[in-house]
Amino acid sequence: SQIENEETVDGCKDNLLASPVDELQQQYSHLQIFDATDPAFQPPADFLELSEAELRMRGVYLVESHLCIKRLMGSRPSEVMSLLGTGVALKGILEDLGAAFPATATIYVATQASLERVMGYQVHRGCLALAKRSPETPFPLFLHQNKLEAASNKLLVVMENLGNPDNVGGIFRTALGFGADAVITSSGCADPFYRKSIRSSMGGSLCLPSCRALEWPLELQQLRQAGFTVVGLALTPWAVELSSIMIDEAQPRKFAVLVGAEGPGLTAAALEHCDIVAKISMTSAVDSLNVGVAAALAIHHFSSVSNVNR
Repeated sequence: SQIENEETVDGCKDNLLASPVDELQQQYSHLQIFDATDPAFQPPADFLELSEAELRMRGVYLVESHLCIKRLMGSRPSEVMSLLGTGVALKGILEDLGAAFPATATIYVATQASLERVMGYQVHRGCLALAKRSPETPFPLFLHQNKLEAASNKLLVVMENLGNPDNVGGIFRTALGFGADAVITSSGCADPFYRKSIRSSMGGSLCLPSCRALEWPLELQQLRQAGFTVVGLALTPWAVELSSIMIDEAQPRKFAVLVGAEGPGLTAAALEHCDIVAKISMTSAVDSLNVGVAAALAIHHFSSVSNVNR
């Protein structure tokens, strides 16, 4: 009938006019989803704390982009507190995660314009996650929890005083890609949970076990006591060619690749704790490689020769 046709048309109009918030609320009724498109909307205060130092003091960190948030959900779901993003971005994340999305997390749906208005900067891929930090783990306990003490065929990556978050994140990405078991950073390194570090790592800093060394360089001594061969990358007169380092089949294959800051390189204290100091052959056109590139070559070398995680 004409009335039924009109009702059908009205129903179609209602569906077409449904906002992204309405659609998500209907599809994921068990989740806490709120409308953040109102110009007067103000997100939780932690989203607005743009200083990484303030975020750290509050015990939280920010994660941006679909891939990084997905990795956050996969490896640290209990840490997720809130999501803020566009309807399209949030829908994609929820579709990917399904029932794995933590029901305790709060979701705020915004437009791209309102998202950047409240945040004050361009948000990559239209979404941000707010997560709480886990307590810092004492280094001996970290080794024990990740079964790094007695096991063989282990590869660690250790960074000393790398202040650039792009370098820190890039090395995490390389470590994840080449099968390293964990990453250790000295307290002088950029925070692996800084938003830029996470983005540069493609979420690698969220997936790999990591520990901040608070008694540096004591942790290098503890690694050696746990059976690791510490290999530092440095252009010292006594450094050997990286490619010349061979594996003793009779010994446990446990290596810790140690890299230092660009410019000063490894400190004298760190070099004292190295079993081997290695260098990478290059032409005389340059005096050194970017630390991320050098680390990648070394991580790949030890991942290959020690058959780590294969």
